[in-house]
Amino acid sequence: PLGVSPTTAPAIEQSYEAFLREFSAHLEVHPYALGGRATLADFALYGPLYAHLYRDPASGDLMRRYAPKVADWVERVKAGSPPQGDLPANDEIPVTLVPILARQMREQFPALHQTAQLFANWAETASPGTHVPRAVGQIEIDIEDTQGPAAARTFPLWRLQAALDAYAALDGDALARADDLLERVRGSALKEFILPARLARADYRLALA
Repeated sequence: PLGVSPTTAPAIEQSYEAFLREFSAHLEVHPYALGGRATLADFALYGPLYAHLYRDPASGDLMRRYAPKVADWVERVKAGSPPQGDLPANDEIPVTLVPILARQMREQFPALHQTAQLFANWAETASPGTHVPRAVGQIEIDIEDTQGPAAARTFPLWRLQAALDAYAALDGDALARADDLLERVRGSALKEFILPARLARADYRLALA
């Protein structure tokens, strides 16, 4: 369901190692994602990195050997270590995050777009309050120029909806800075993206709003 197969596994590992290099380069300059103290950005990264990678014997060992600064960051976030400085002025995004954000747009947005199309087909015949299935078909992922099938999982659409709502609430200088960042990470398509139906979450399950 996650798109892991003998065909895609080498590309997934290649992407993981590239991310570790990019995040290590960032941590050479900033102790946390956005600067000198932990923010929601750190916990957004920490969730998958700790739960799915650091705790796994193979990928965790790779992180500790290949990217000790990332492993140290995982431990500091887990421990709730005190701040080591402040955040950049004017909500600036560190330039060392740009390659990481660009990777996420490159690898995840096409999959989200395909999933949204399949979700639109499903939502056409569903009424408000209907529970949304965990997957609505199959998509083709593309990681490091390697393609393979994966389930069209709907939970990422719920997380995308929150990001789109945050973007829609911006105006003035904040909107201009967000648009500039999206341009730098090749994510301008996100500005025009519209989910085919609103999602809600109740009793730990997704439903049509």
